[in-house]
Amino acid sequence: MNKIRIEQSGDSMLIIDSKRIKIQRYNEIVSLQYDKPYVRIKTSIKGNNLLYSNLSELKKFLPEYFIQINKATIVNLKFVESIEIIKNQCIAKVEDFEYIISRRREKIVFEYFKRNFPS
Repeated sequence: MNKIRIEQSGDSMLIIDSKRIKIQRYNEIVSLQYDKPYVRIKTSIKGNNLLYSNLSELKKFLPEYFIQINKATIVNLKFVESIEIIKNQCIAKVEDFEYIISRRREKIVFEYFKRNFPS
């Protein structure tokens, strides 16, 4: 599988490889999970896309509401339904999935919610 090239285009990113150009709208991306050497992009309407890339490369093209919550996962915070503490771990519930928020990233996630969803 060939390495991809990514370009920004308004509310989307263009994912370009040797055989196709895919338009991926930011508002459809639920999460990105790294599973070496691939990144799985989970979307709200079309399931999953598998890319030969890494999170740090994709992260450069994502809007600020995409937050890396642990070493292998970036989530679109607009899809987070709740954040709970379960057995001393901070968990983000996103659609039917639960993602562990690393201790290092907890503060960043909570600050985003305080800033964008004031009480």
